[in-house]
Amino acid sequence: MVTTASRAIRRGAAQQQRIITAHGAWRRVVFAAECDPLGNCPVCGVDYAECPCPGPTMEEEFEYREMNGVLWARARPAGKQA
Repeated sequence: MVTTASRAIRRGAAQQQRIITAHGAWRRVVFAAECDPLGNCPVCGVDYAECPCPGPTMEEEFEYREMNGVLWARARPAGKQA
């Protein structure tokens, strides 16, 4: 069972997974292999299929960049296609 305290800790971890730039927040891409045994995202704690964190194959919604060996994504600006 997930407690309120563990949710707060996960929210804190999620906030640390962002890099803010002039064009929006870059968020670390989460891969399915990183999920816990129940299939929950390691960043937000929600089921991986329903979590709002960017995954590696969401090119229509996010633009990607690798920084220091880590894959990051940020929401595409409105009207900008892949």
